[in-house]
Amino acid sequence: MLSVVIPAYNEANTIEDIFKKVKESPYKKEIIIVDNGSTDGTWELIKTFKSDNMNKVKVLRQDKEKGKGAALKTGFMEVQGDIIIIQDADLEYDPENYPVLIKPISQGVADVVYGSRFLGDSRRVFMFSHYLGNRFLSLFANLLFDSILTDISTGYKAFSKIVLDEYLPLMKAKGFEFEVEFTARVLQLGFRVYEVPISYYGRTYEEGKKITWKDGILYLLWMIKCRLESKNYVLKPVLGLKCSEKIYEMIKNKIGRKVLYVGAIKSFIPKFIIGRDLVVLSGKNDIEVRYLKRKYRETSRLKVMSFDQAIRSFDFDTIITYDPEDYKILDKKNIILISERELPDNYYNKIGFVRDGRRRWFVFEKIS
Repeated sequence: MLSVVIPAYNEANTIEDIFKKVKESPYKKEIIIVDNGSTDGTWELIKTFKSDNMNKVKVLRQDKEKGKGAALKTGFMEVQGDIIIIQDADLEYDPENYPVLIKPISQGVADVVYGSRFLGDSRRVFMFSHYLGNRFLSLFANLLFDSILTDISTGYKAFSKIVLDEYLPLMKAKGFEFEVEFTARVLQLGFRVYEVPISYYGRTYEEGKKITWKDGILYLLWMIKCRLESKNYVLKPVLGLKCSEKIYEMIKNKIGRKVLYVGAIKSFIPKFIIGRDLVVLSGKNDIEVRYLKRKYRETSRLKVMSFDQAIRSFDFDTIITYDPEDYKILDKKNIILISERELPDNYYNKIGFVRDGRRRWFVFEKIS
């Protein structure tokens, strides 16, 4: 099922038209409309909207204006569909674009789809300052988050329920800065992000446009904030493929048949050890575990779970880890430690080291 979340603030002139267009889109869906403390009669109109066979309508209201992000969070918490689309309450974005937004997700090639206003479809030609500001913000975001997006500020974003479940606990943005925070987090969490061309019918300030240059400054500040917080969210290997392969060749004869790999997101080593009697891939926090569950398909011999759950559930003959303190928890286990620094010989013997660019990775085993 499709879920369409519509945040609305003082959109009495357009809310009925956009609701009609959303209802007419040829999908069985739920339409969640969140009034963000409107004072122009928007809420009175929203209250009259009814469900039908194709559309389950839910209307919510915030007692005062709290920002687009806050309204979206209220709506997100009610979502039940498999794919979510954010739909602005004005008429700038046309629901006729839904098929092109949904297609990459339904085909399994994308987790998140951005509807870009700059990829070639029809758009209103006006407000050069907004165009220039948007391109600058997109370029700055690409530099910070290693992407090639053309339109981070687009109001059209579609994504899977899995993405929402990952993002919602992390969501802090309350206003238009939601666009930046969402972009940063989905890129940092390793989701597959696609762009598709959409049509766009922009409004002038006289026609009701609300975003201003002040929001552009807020975007920049939030980009920097999200980048500085990246160590908490970036999930990608820190050991390259060749380095991972060299380390595996160094340790393969020391790996038993039942293996726990703690911190498995850090390298490509899992691809070499899968196939043993039991391999459990683990992380030290929920974000890492959820990422591993997305990346690897579990079988009777391949499991993904938290570190604590793994230790309680299975008896391993080999532990691969990046934390030298694990010897205190994993007593009487064969531990292989991969570390960026040399360690004293109190608990570990050095097997060797591998260069990965300018970095050196040392490989140790625990002294029995």
